[in-house]
This record gives sequence, structure tokens and C-alpha cells, in this order.
Amino acid sequence: MTHAQSHGHSPSLTVLPSASELKQKRAQLISKMGDLSADPRSTAVIEEYMPLIRGFAQSAAGAPSPLQKILKFRWTQSLGTKKPEVQSDAVFEIANVCANIGLWYMKRAAKIAATNNYSEADAKEVHTCLRTAAGVFEYALDKVTPHLDSTSLEDWHDCTVGVLTAYKLECTAEAQEVTMARAIELKHKPDLISALAHETRCVIIASLSLYLYLSHTNSFSIFLSHSLILNSQ
Repeated sequence: MTHAQSHGHSPSLTVLPSASELKQKRAQLISKMGDLSADPRSTAVIEEYMPLIRGFAQSAAGAPSPLQKILKFRWTQSLGTKKPEVQSDAVFEIANVCANIGLWYMKRAAKIAATNNYSEADAKEVHTCLRTAAGVFEYALDKVTPHLDSTSLEDWHDCTVGVLTAYKLECTAEAQEVTMARAIELKHKPDLISALAHETRCVIIASLSLYLYLSHTNSFSIFLSHSLILNSQ
């Protein structure tokens, strides 16, 4: 990390400790992403890493930082080939971190839902994880992708609008399924359950339509690989 390629910039000595800390915090974050027993909400390294990487993407005045392009970031994709995508762009890093935090919440929800003796508390936790994941994907869509140079990205890359939207819709639909199951259990009015079922069906169809479109743009098999490396040369 201390040998980051400058790409036309000459980072000052004051940048180097920040780059070293960025590498350390990123490694900690990546290792946590593979631990489905860990709760992202109580994982302090997320809050520690994000301000660091934002400092490389944006200046204090809100303009693009001169440090934005000095480090290379490498990510594998959840819906494509195993070949990593490498870009020298801190915004690309932020977008992928958001996507993978959202996937972390999704996988945690799936893990809890698969437990034996599934309880009401488990259902609430699954619902919370799915709604939070949808919110993370929405944040990436609204706040990060508008600043991302996507000209070199494929349609099925995790940080693209199509994939983030598909994941957001999937999480929304699955969270509504939890709500619907709870409504049935509590014997709510059939009209309410029917309306919720119809709305959930529409969201699922929208999500599946996006996945089908993405599958035609690339013959992918779905895999979730998060052993990802920050590479500096």
C-alpha cells in the first residue's frame, strides 16, 4: 500500500499513513464480510473504513479528490465471471463496498431464516436485515453511482444500476414476504393479506425481470465471493 501507483499524482508524505490505515481497515472489513455470525450493525470497522475511503474520493469542499485515482482496487463480482475487475478509482471502491455490505445483510438474513426452531425474534431480525440491505443498495444507487465512471463496467457488475436495483427489489420483496407470513399468522383481514401478496408479487417480477436481462448480457452463474483484495503497485 505504501507503494501506491500515483497515476500522474504525487501523494505527499502525509497521505502515506492514511493509505496504510486504509489498507489495514479494509482487510479487517473484508474478513468480517465472510463471517455470517457477525452483525454488520455492530461491526465498528464499517464506520472506521468508510470515512477513510471517502477522503480519497472527495475533498472537504465536496469536489473530486486529487487522491481519487492513486490506488488500485480489485473486486470479484457476485453475478459474473471470477475474473476480478480492477480500477484506480476510490468511488468504484465505495460502490463495491456498499454492494457487498448489502449482500452481507442478505446472507445473514438467509442464515437466520434457515435455523431450526425459527422464532418470532428470528423473523424480526430477518426482516430488519432485508430492509437494511435494501436501504444500503438504495444509498449506493442514489449517492454513489451518479459519481461512478461506469464506461468500463459490464451490465452485470455489482456496482452498476441494474444489479443494485435487482438486489434492492429482491430484498424488498423478501422483507414483504416476512411481513405477509406474520399477517397470516396473526389472522389479519384477507383483503390486507391479498393486497400485500399482490404488491410482493409485482416486486418479485420486477426483480426477476432484471436478473433475466442481466443473464442475457452475460452467461453468469450466481456466486457470492468476498475474499477481495486491495491491490497497489
